[in-house]
Amino acid sequence: MQHSADSPLFTTRIAVVASDRSTAEMLHTFFRLMEFEIALVEADSGALDTIRRAAPAVVLIDLDLPDLRALELAREIGTEFAMIFMTAHGATAPAGTRVVPKPRPKFEELLELLEVVLESC
Repeated sequence: MQHSADSPLFTTRIAVVASDRSTAEMLHTFFRLMEFEIALVEADSGALDTIRRAAPAVVLIDLDLPDLRALELAREIGTEFAMIFMTAHGATAPAGTRVVPKPRPKFEELLELLEVVLESC
């Protein structure tokens, strides 16, 4: 979904690929309260197909994924979707990427980062 300066954020879809259910549910609740559309994506071999079907403006990827390596998923996504990474352990994200802390990201910072990412789409 394309974002423009004139369109409200609530028309934006975000896909979340999280390593644990509690983080996914917290982000789901947060994004719904902010009136974003949200797609929770299971961290499995079908993640890329699920993301493509959801057609999000931004993919929020957990760098601590257990079975699906986040950086492999990011490489597969390439430039198809904008990405933001989350980490609790200070994992290294690809150069030039955006990273937010988890499990309790500062929601105001996350919203500001989303706005920056969406403006560049």
